[in-house]
Amino acid sequence: MGAKYIFKINVSAQDGFTKKIYTLNYVSASGNSELYKQNEISTFPNPSSNLLHVKSNNGQTGNYYVMDILGNRIMTSSFVHDFDIDVSELKKGIYLLVLSYKYGKIFNKKIIIK
Repeated sequence: MGAKYIFKINVSAQDGFTKKIYTLNYVSASGNSELYKQNEISTFPNPSSNLLHVKSNNGQTGNYYVMDILGNRIMTSSFVHDFDIDVSELKKGIYLLVLSYKYGKIFNKKIIIK
């Protein structure tokens, strides 16, 4: 079984009374820490409002998708190692960037849109 990630988002209205907690559970395909180190990615700037630059340290290709806090895929495309994502149309908030490499490894990174 792969590594498990739990993201909890607390949302409060300005009135101080309305509150909602969102929980996103995500399990990666592999828990192999050595493979995890080889596939490390970096995103910048993070937080971002226009272009998000994604740098993959292994030069592999695959597909990526961006998930909102409810787990909905809101953006998807293919990539070749280093690439840019236009995030200018996304609403402010926290998202999960998921990279799925051609050889089966899945890697994810929290991104913030401002």
